[in-house]
Amino acid sequence: MGGSRGGDASASTGFLIVVAVSLVAAILLILAVVYNSGKAKRIASLYTAVAGPANQAQTAEVNAYHRDQRTSLAAAKKDLANLIKTDTTFEDGIVAVDFPPGAGTHSAARLVNADRALIKLFRQQEKATTLRQLQSFDRRDQSANALVAAQVQLTRLALGLPAASGQQF
Repeated sequence: MGGSRGGDASASTGFLIVVAVSLVAAILLILAVVYNSGKAKRIASLYTAVAGPANQAQTAEVNAYHRDQRTSLAAAKKDLANLIKTDTTFEDGIVAVDFPPGAGTHSAARLVNADRALIKLFRQQEKATTLRQLQSFDRRDQSANALVAAQVQLTRLALGLPAASGQQF
């Protein structure tokens, strides 16, 4: 009987250790879930913090460019320089966001690549020597903007954000 009680105490101690370890594991799992759910919201917030100012600036710059590309080569080139600056700032901000592995990361990478192609096109447009030559880029410009817009929508979807309505980013 004496041996039986020692075995019971040993089993009870072992059971208590298993319960304690299980409770610690459950608490750590809950904390990890809470942390990761908050991380997704923080990343979405970082994205909107980068996109908001870019959208504001870009709206005015695009309107100015559309007006100036028909009347003033120098003013249109200045508008393109402003668009390049805005898009580069947006791109730098997106690259700085620590996207979690998965759809958000891939979508953001495709967005950055599409935006880089648009910036490259803007730089080619800046080299135009006539308004007619500048206007010859319009279709390529529309295609590049459509690609960026599609990638924006995919990135926003991956981040759990609503679709961008009436804005580029």
